[in-house]
Amino acid sequence: MKYKNLLLCLFIVFSFGASAADKLSVAWDCYIPTNPVSCNELKVDFLEKNHLELQPKEEAFFSVAIRDLNMNNTIEYQITAVQKHGNLVNPIHLPLNSSLSISEQTTKILEMLKNVADGYRIIANTPITESDDSAAKPFYVNPTLTGSGNKVQGSQSFSTAGDIYANLSSDSWRFVGDLGQGYSYNAQDKTAFNSEVTSRISKTGVYGMIYRSISEHFGIAFIGLHNVVRSQTDPGDPTGLPANSLDNTASKNQIRAGVEWVLIPFITSESSGNISIRYSISGEVQKYVDPQTFELVQEQFARHTVDLYLAKHFKKVDVSFTGSGYMSSLRPQRLSGAIGSGTVFYKVTDRLSLLGNLSVEYARNRVMSPAEGSNTFSGLTGGNKNATSGTMSIGLKYTLGNLRLYNTDERWKH
Repeated sequence: MKYKNLLLCLFIVFSFGASAADKLSVAWDCYIPTNPVSCNELKVDFLEKNHLELQPKEEAFFSVAIRDLNMNNTIEYQITAVQKHGNLVNPIHLPLNSSLSISEQTTKILEMLKNVADGYRIIANTPITESDDSAAKPFYVNPTLTGSGNKVQGSQSFSTAGDIYANLSSDSWRFVGDLGQGYSYNAQDKTAFNSEVTSRISKTGVYGMIYRSISEHFGIAFIGLHNVVRSQTDPGDPTGLPANSLDNTASKNQIRAGVEWVLIPFITSESSGNISIRYSISGEVQKYVDPQTFELVQEQFARHTVDLYLAKHFKKVDVSFTGSGYMSSLRPQRLSGAIGSGTVFYKVTDRLSLLGNLSVEYARNRVMSPAEGSNTFSGLTGGNKNATSGTMSIGLKYTLGNLRLYNTDERWKH
């Protein structure tokens, strides 16, 4: 194979006259409908790893075309390269073992494409000035900034949040860490205290997940969550008690284990749809600022959750929906609820996305609700045991590291 690659480079160099260019440009043509490898993933990695600029065929220095030639249960790719105004290079045939995974097939094709690019780079006398192996790294990081508005039970709030999401994964494992910090300003209608009361709230959240694929479509996850809420009320709680958040929660800790069925663990084209179903059970500890429904300042319980995840991916837009139902047996009542969340990502560039999210939740017998007759700030503003709330947010998300991994790994996506 090495000699074949060397001969390919020499063939390209001696078949065409040399010309200089400030930046090497390429035209891309890929159509492999019978194979799971994604043309879009190949294009992104090929351009980034070889420092190439995508151009129309009539303007590009050279062009690449990829086709599949599957026959008799074998996998074979054909790569054809041609220089602008030059002669056609003999097609390169790349037979692969059918047992190779999608990522392994992608790697083999990219290695061959690199040889093609290196040959044309010699012709153009355009050396690579710096290395970029981000596509080979098994991780990515998403910094996200969002702003949102919320209205529930006569209260209005405006929030902003920053989040750093880190992912390290392979074909079998996925490790996720998430750190978020949010701030919100809340205003309660004048009817509560015969004057408007405002609250400034700070929320810090830490999330971690370990995921293990156990078969092609099934996986298990172990998740930890820690949230802390701090707030300040103006002009102050009329009862003289400490200020607190609208939902009366001071902190929440959760340990969760779940199982997932996912139709396509790694999506393979820019227009793929996907679906996954998850069940999880968690142990949860909540602490409250004011005594809650059962006159407790702390409650421990188990929560059962079922999630449905739907996604559709287009060239410039990703759309996803997550629906969740949860239930927990408490004394003497049962906590239950449902959440629906839809998100749209518009790709400004390959790495930068503009996002919009709409979430609606109905909660029944909220365990954090203050005790009956409570005259505290949280009792007057957020004390209803049954409540429906809605949040709409917009923001920006950027991807550092392996862009292909970010675009394809759909295991326990949220």
